[in-house]
Amino acid sequence: MNCGLVVSGVSEIFRAMNTKTAEHAALEPRLPNWVNGFPYMNGGLFSGSTEVPHFTRMARTYLQHAGTLNWRHINPDIFVGSIIQAVADDEEASTPAAYQYPAGL
Repeated sequence: MNCGLVVSGVSEIFRAMNTKTAEHAALEPRLPNWVNGFPYMNGGLFSGSTEVPHFTRMARTYLQHAGTLNWRHINPDIFVGSIIQAVADDEEASTPAAYQYPAGL
């Protein structure tokens, strides 16, 4: 797996997750068809210019392995919220802009 392909692929996933599914076809430049399975993640998490980090060989290996797992029963709100909680410092986590779980979770 080429590092440049990983970065461009993740960038396209971020664009898809920042766009309502019904609006995918209207995007310019167009999204590749393979990203249509990624859900819209409301809240601005993927808005703006998102710089994708460089993937080392080990990171690409982990990403490839994660792609082989069954994610069907993973709630994306809890998954993303857990990631943000893990990387946010105490001050960041206590701001109103910190990730909020949807009501009912």
